[in-house]
Amino acid sequence: MGVALLFFDGIGIGEDNPEKNPFARYRSKFFRAFIGGDNFKAEYEGIIVPTDASLDVPGLPQSATGQTVIFTGVNAPELMNGHINGLPTPTLRKVLLSESIFLKLKKTWQKSDFCKRLFKTLF
Repeated sequence: MGVALLFFDGIGIGEDNPEKNPFARYRSKFFRAFIGGDNFKAEYEGIIVPTDASLDVPGLPQSATGQTVIFTGVNAPELMNGHINGLPTPTLRKVLLSESIFLKLKKTWQKSDFCKRLFKTLF
């Protein structure tokens, strides 16, 4: 069985109000996943997992620390004492190189596909 993980940076699950949430303007099954309320849990629980990207660290979640969390499971905002935007810092790069889910899968002989050029570019 295959699993595809898709992460949309900067998109959350909003309220069912087209004035505040652009996804509420479209009624396709895909876009309903980004609308909260009672229908969300009934239809999407276990498929889409709402998360709090702040990870109990004050401030607005940012790309460098947030994506490090996604790829490693390490609470990068806590490690860095705050959220960091842009590209990973040297400390975050070390975490990515040692704790990446793709590296862990490879070590356990599990097949995983990932853009190797991205790692070569960043590291």
